[in-house]
Amino acid sequence: GLELQSPVALLPIFQMSAVLGAGRISAAVIPHVSRSALAPMAGETRGMATLKEVADRIKSVKNIAEITKSMKMVAASKLRRATASMMQAREYVAGIEAFFEEAPTAEARTADAAPAGTKRKHLIIAVTTDRGLCGVLNSTVARQIRAMVKGFDSKSVPEIIIMGEKGNAQMKRDLGAHFSYVFLELSKSTFTFAAASVVAEKILASNFDEATLDYNYFKNKISYVTTKRPMRSLKSFQEAK
Repeated sequence: GLELQSPVALLPIFQMSAVLGAGRISAAVIPHVSRSALAPMAGETRGMATLKEVADRIKSVKNIAEITKSMKMVAASKLRRATASMMQAREYVAGIEAFFEEAPTAEARTADAAPAGTKRKHLIIAVTTDRGLCGVLNSTVARQIRAMVKGFDSKSVPEIIIMGEKGNAQMKRDLGAHFSYVFLELSKSTFTFAAASVVAEKILASNFDEATLDYNYFKNKISYVTTKRPMRSLKSFQEAK
C-alpha cells in the first residue's frame, strides 16, 4: 500500500499522478515512490537546454552564416578586380623583362675586376602582404630570404627592403639589422605609377651591386609559385659598352 508521509514527501507522487492522468493518488497505479527514487530523473534534465534556448541558437547560427556568405561575396569581388588589374600589368612587365634580358651589362666584368677583399652589396626586395589569413603565402618568402642570407659568403653584404607588414613582422627579429626600408599599406589603395616611383627611388638609392626580388607568382586563388628573380644594377648598364 501507499506509505503516507508529510505533504512535502508526497509532492513527487502528486506530480507523477498528474502526468499519468490518474486524477487521484492510487496505490494500484502508482506504487510507493520515495524522493530518493525520483532524484536521478531531476538530475538528468537539469543540463538540457529549453526550446527557447535551442531556437535562439539556431537563429544565431543562421545569422552567422548570412554574414559569412556576405563576406565571401565581397572577398570574391575584390579578388576578381585585383586579378584583372594584375593580368593587364603583366603585359607591360613581360616587355620590360625582355628589354633588360637583351640589354648589355657589365656585371660580370665588374665582379671579376673587383679587388680582393672588396665587399658587394646584395639588395633583397621582399614582397609580402599587409594583412594575414594568407596561409603560408608570406612565410615561404621569409623562409627563402633567410636561406639566401645564410648562404652568403663574407664578400656579400645583405640589405633588405620590405614591402608589406607581414614580411616586416616575420623577419625583423632575426634579419632586422639588414633592413634599409619598410613599405606599409601599399595595397590599401590602387597601386599607381606615383607609388611605384617612390619604391623605385628607394631601390636605386641603395646603390646595390646585386639584387634579388622575392615574391609569390600568382597562378590562381589556391595556387602560387614562390619566385626569386635576380635584378641588374643601374651601374652595370652605365658601365656597359
